[in-house]
Amino acid sequence: MRHGLQELLAVRSGDRAGDGVIRRPLSEVCSRLQCAPVPWPVLPASGWWLAGGAVLAWLLDGPWVAGDLDLFCQDVSAAQACVLALEEQGGRLTGLSTWNVRACWRCGSPVGRQRPWSPFVAPRLLTCQACVASRDAHATDARESRVAQLLPLTPDTVASLGLMAVELEAPDRRAVQVVVGHLHRSPAAMFRTFDLSVCQIALDADTLYLSEAARRDILERRVGVSHVNHPVLTLRRLLKYDRRGFRVRWQTVRALFPHTARGMTT
Repeated sequence: MRHGLQELLAVRSGDRAGDGVIRRPLSEVCSRLQCAPVPWPVLPASGWWLAGGAVLAWLLDGPWVAGDLDLFCQDVSAAQACVLALEEQGGRLTGLSTWNVRACWRCGSPVGRQRPWSPFVAPRLLTCQACVASRDAHATDARESRVAQLLPLTPDTVASLGLMAVELEAPDRRAVQVVVGHLHRSPAAMFRTFDLSVCQIALDADTLYLSEAARRDILERRVGVSHVNHPVLTLRRLLKYDRRGFRVRWQTVRALFPHTARGMTT
């Protein structure tokens, strides 16, 4: 176990008060673990949380390791502010994820029917063959025109497109997803939608947040299922953490099997 981690996550008198979310100042986290602050662009003061596997890897392994970053927000205006902040600091819009759009997101031309929903594949906005194959004026001009129509983000835009996330390449070339399909008023509400216990961890500009289940499983190097979102994807992610050395709490997986069977037959 990383030096200082057990002391950092030891139970304190105020940990079980209020919403049950454990909070640690980022300054204390960096001091106890002797690590540098997260090398992250300057974002709005509040309204967002960087959450999930990337934060867990940073807490366990020290350096800001490679991997995609998932940015969750309180509302659409906070998501828009994060997108603008990333772009102003050198980030680049690379795509959008949605459930129901059947037109090319770059130029708006029809693409045909989107494939049916699959529990194996996360949905993405479609791209026409001309935009895929070409980097000339067609792709560049059409993309800029289409993005201008989609941004700034508004609740109406998100609802009409079935938009799930705005995808960017951060200044350090990491892939960033600014999630807009699921908005959360607090870390506690956000954690209740996460499928794996050990991933119920997040940070903002000042604070590290984690659930009691995440605290326990980080210290014991274990992982369990807390909430079933997409059963097959949850099972794949569970096996990924098993390969990384987390022992699976199999008693928490029992409810996943009927969900998984249903997902594989629809």
